[in-house]
Amino acid sequence: MPVGLTGTRECLPKGARWPRRTRVTVTFGKPFVVATKRADGTRVSHEDASDAIMAAIAELLPPEQRGEFSDLESLQRRLEGVRVPV
Repeated sequence: MPVGLTGTRECLPKGARWPRRTRVTVTFGKPFVVATKRADGTRVSHEDASDAIMAAIAELLPPEQRGEFSDLESLQRRLEGVRVPV
């Protein structure tokens, strides 16, 4: 189950000794299973599996916090069939 956290950087900024009182949001995504093989029979690599997990988390975050996973459309096309809904 993917989980997205926002507001954690403001809560405990780099170099801070104590957390600050601020709003932290926890967003839960829909559960899924990472397939071992794609529909065409090719094996799902460890890299594709981890990218599918990270893309599911990135979908729950605001666009400015997605980092290298900001291009969700191309990731979803490349990873089609890797995530299987439960």
